[in-house]
Amino acid sequence: MVSGIDVKNGDEATIMTMHRARYRFRTWLRGLLPSALARLVPKGRRDCGAHEWYRAGRDVWRCYHCEPGITHVSPWTSEEQLQHTLGAISSTLRLFALRGGPGTEQDLVELRRMVGEALAALPEEERRLERLAAAPAAELPGIVNALRTA
Repeated sequence: MVSGIDVKNGDEATIMTMHRARYRFRTWLRGLLPSALARLVPKGRRDCGAHEWYRAGRDVWRCYHCEPGITHVSPWTSEEQLQHTLGAISSTLRLFALRGGPGTEQDLVELRRMVGEALAALPEEERRLERLAAAPAAELPGIVNALRTA
């Protein structure tokens, strides 16, 4: 499944089944088209009903699928935030390697910001893991649920 689309290879053709929310086909199509043509398949104007977020700016998150999907508060849990930040650091370093180094001073400022964000999140995650490791086996399900909502 890719962004709510099941792709099944049949004998004669590929069958796509849409799931959950609207505008997933548009997002899938934009991902396949060259950027000049992708503009012809815009995001949906109405709420898609099941947002999937990307970080569009320092304090702005947008939905991949619809225009109304925008927030100024992180929609991710602290674990997801850390995972996305580490992924962004990895991607940035790979880009620097392909380019032969950072392109501008702004590239380095952004990398420092992401590293600072990741380092700030690590102590919080460490405390959560310590609580989990110290818990008796019978209490683990309750602690795991509490960690998800914290």
